Amino acid sequence: MSLSSVFDLRKPNVDTKYTIIKRNIKNPRLEFKHGDLFVIVPTRGVFDVEAFVTRHTRWIKKHAAYYESLKVHADKFVLEPRLAADFQKLVISCLDEAAQYYKVTPKELRFKTMRSRWGSCTNTGIITINLKLRYFSDDIIRYVVCHEIVHMRVRRHDRNFYALLAETFPDFKDMDKNLTAYEYLLHKSEVFDYKFPKQA
Repeated sequence: MSLSSVFDLRKPNVDTKYTIIKRNIKNPRLEFKHGDLFVIVPTRGVFDVEAFVTRHTRWIKKHAAYYESLKVHADKFVLEPRLAADFQKLVISCLDEAAQYYKVTPKELRFKTMRSRWGSCTNTGIITINLKLRYFSDDIIRYVVCHEIVHMRVRRHDRNFYALLAETFPDFKDMDKNLTAYEYLLHKSEVFDYKFPKQA
């Protein structure tokens, strides 16, 4: 990211605020991150940003509506800060419960602050849990831990994976939605400089 500036665009077809970011790229693109619109444009040359944004009004409205819906859903939740030791104790308890149910034995449990994932599970059974989860509710933490345990049985996110996950979380789709809501809350808070992870 080399240059960025913020513009407030108010037009009949588009009513949003966007940030212009200049990068060493060939083609411009639009990105929505946590409800914020970014217009990524080439560093070189002159580019009509306003015309580009207006031309993609339908796409912008669709994603803006999604984040507005997410914001309403996120208002149902609150961040729940925990001490790292308390969080780790809870995760260990959830891990033991899930491992016993699915009849697997994790090789190792690790804790790490990660930018792109809430958790991960290697082929050798090493499970890593994102320390940022300590701000989320008990059921979300249990869900993420269980998700990684299921990966010890099925590596891919296919129908077999979700069938196994549904045995302990029949409402896994709602849990994913709630996890995304917590992600949104965490990003909008001032807890730390936050990047949007994804479930592994």
